[in-house]
Amino acid sequence: MKAAFKILPELSTGKEYHLLVEAGRDSISLVWYSRAPLKVEGLFIYQSAKNSSDTTLAEDIQKLLAAEQLPHYHSSVICYNFKETLIVPGKYYNNDNSAAMLDCIYGEMPGNRQFTEKLEGMDAYNIYRVPAAIQEAFSNRFFAAGAFHSNSLLIPCHQQKELYCIVYNSYIKILLFKEGKLQLAQLFDYNTPSDVAYHLLNTCAQHHIDPAALTLTLSGFIDQQSNLYEELYRYFLNITMEELPQDVEVADEIKTYPEHFFSFLIDLVTCAS
Repeated sequence: MKAAFKILPELSTGKEYHLLVEAGRDSISLVWYSRAPLKVEGLFIYQSAKNSSDTTLAEDIQKLLAAEQLPHYHSSVICYNFKETLIVPGKYYNNDNSAAMLDCIYGEMPGNRQFTEKLEGMDAYNIYRVPAAIQEAFSNRFFAAGAFHSNSLLIPCHQQKELYCIVYNSYIKILLFKEGKLQLAQLFDYNTPSDVAYHLLNTCAQHHIDPAALTLTLSGFIDQQSNLYEELYRYFLNITMEELPQDVEVADEIKTYPEHFFSFLIDLVTCAS
């Protein structure tokens, strides 16, 4: 794994830090924050090799966590960000059938562990899988951590948006809302800017939405002077780069980067706190 960003929290006597980890197929992010007031103090982001197997990724995570001298933290939360996830309306949810529903969408996947979470303020459930080897790697290192899927936290927090896209190293996350109601929450792999545009345009087409008539909010690793941004602007006339919540402070070094680079991680901190 390669370090993409490494911003250490300030070492201050008596300061109590908390840790949020987002773990996905192509990256691992660690965010240190303090409470009352909520302030993001530091973050590490590591990018993994594309198309790593579950076993290889788990081994890489174990090596990374063993080698790094992580700053002290009082509590920890893990947010899994794997694509094998499904949002089910309450009237269709049945715990006995949840495994079969995931099998129907993603195929049978031996060696995975299944979880279910109720979405806050919504009559819906998130059922998802995490590779067992990866879940064990984190639970062994953060044995007292709370655990969620990133979608379970982000979806209730973004209902006022229309089309929300997080750009990761090799995939994007798309959340689509129509009149405040969730239509889609899904991860898509990409290799080129055209791939990203295709997934966003196809999402709009599948839901009979004119891309020029809605606002696309972007977060993550995209620059406004990049080929990716130019490609998206060909089709989406109303693009907003996500800003940080006004009630959250961030360390000075984090402020040197565009707000949208880390806004999705800070959203997770806000929702989990």
